[in-house]
Amino acid sequence: MFTPNDTITANPNPVCFGVTVSLSIPSASSSTVTWTGNGITIPNGTFISNGIGGFNNVTTASPSTPGKHIYSVSITTEYGCTYSDSVNVNVDTASIVDAGPDQTICANDTIQFCAVLSGVATNLVWQKNVAFGTFIGADTDPKARFVLNANGKSQTSIKFGVMSNDPSANVCQGGVDTVEIFIDPAAVVDAGPGQRICGSVDTVALDGSYSAPTAGIVWSTTGSGSFVPNVNDTNARYVLSENDRVSDSIKIYITSVNDPAGLCGIGKDSMTLIIDSASIVDAGPDQTICANDTIQFCAVLSGVATNLVWQKMLPSVLS
Repeated sequence: MFTPNDTITANPNPVCFGVTVSLSIPSASSSTVTWTGNGITIPNGTFISNGIGGFNNVTTASPSTPGKHIYSVSITTEYGCTYSDSVNVNVDTASIVDAGPDQTICANDTIQFCAVLSGVATNLVWQKNVAFGTFIGADTDPKARFVLNANGKSQTSIKFGVMSNDPSANVCQGGVDTVEIFIDPAAVVDAGPGQRICGSVDTVALDGSYSAPTAGIVWSTTGSGSFVPNVNDTNARYVLSENDRVSDSIKIYITSVNDPAGLCGIGKDSMTLIIDSASIVDAGPDQTICANDTIQFCAVLSGVATNLVWQKMLPSVLS
């Protein structure tokens, strides 16, 4: 039979908000039990003695707010006797972090997180995930940014965990949450390294490349030259035009021919072709003269050429 010494046991107490509290009383006889208080899950019931006594009557409570809550129990035994008891349960405010909604991005995009702190949370730290990339700026920023490396770009999805601070003034621990980033594959193209040439060069060998999901490439340029054998050959040669030769530099672009499924668009890359002006001399057209005539040359300088010298054809050379 329940007696005044058989008090309610609340476990845990104090408790962090969001954690379920177990409430129990010992009883040694058949009885009817009624619980009251915020968030009681089983408010009442009839319990039959097992003939030995000492069994626990247990219920649980999920407090809906932080603060002080009072839980009471009223017991009517099979003999008509009524007893009651109550217990104070202190519910501490939690340190809560919400990592934000799951996202789908293109592999070339920068991940933009958007975490939200609440409760007694004042700061956070993101899981570093160094195998997949690097944070831009602090990994303690709720709106931190993350750039994927080659390994990260090859993943279909990556989960990032975030943890809020552990408040020292109550029993709550730091909050945790995760966000999953789904990654659409990007069209990958590479124009190769930039080059520096003399303007007298006729063609430049290109060293482009691409990888799946790219199906092929096309070359283009800010110059006015052409590509041989065609604009779709990754190892095409660029044929300089006369206008290209007098330019300081031109851009050569490589673009994927397909737009992959998902958020990623057409892939594009470029290389800079620096063109140094040539020192050019044109000796003029071939001539036919009479042996008694004086040869009149007509050379033309262009490019960065400012002067010239003619080859001296000495008699010993001519013999």
